Amino acid sequence: MFNLLSRSHKKIIQNEYKLRLAILIIFGLFFSVIVAGLLLIPSLISAKNTHDGDVEKNKSISNFSENQNLAADDQNQKQSQTGSVNIESMLKAFNTLGEKVPPSQYITSIAGGVVGGVSLNHIAYVKSSTNSLPTLEVSGVATDRESLVSLGKSIDSIGTFDVVHLPVSSLAQEKDVQFNISLSVSKK
Repeated sequence: MFNLLSRSHKKIIQNEYKLRLAILIIFGLFFSVIVAGLLLIPSLISAKNTHDGDVEKNKSISNFSENQNLAADDQNQKQSQTGSVNIESMLKAFNTLGEKVPPSQYITSIAGGVVGGVSLNHIAYVKSSTNSLPTLEVSGVATDRESLVSLGKSIDSIGTFDVVHLPVSSLAQEKDVQFNISLSVSKK
């Protein structure tokens, strides 16, 4: 039947079919965008909830870390003011190890010699296989040279140790001096 029409009528019908086809394509695109939007709404809501939860976790972690930093700063200030570390809790771990003098007594004497501005990080009790007398290795941080020198003098004045070896390299810095002191136990 289409072939029976004149050329002008055929063009009019072709234009109408093209217009209908364009309208169907636009309607199909519009419908697919609406359906996709409806399907994405639940994932958008869950992403927002996840983001809000992450923000709250970050806030609570930052608050916790700030509180921990404040507590650590307070503890560091208390340690530097009192000049000693909580040695009592560390000494409970030591037993006499079959020695005449228990290691805890050496550590207590070291802790008694700690002056203000010195923080002890590590105390090692080393029993030599060749020598019957143990040595102690003490490491930490001093706020300045003077406090480190006064720590060495106070440990030396205790009388428990024969040799207090403070390396000269530890005195090279003026502030925040990291040190390692080697102590040889006296034969008393």
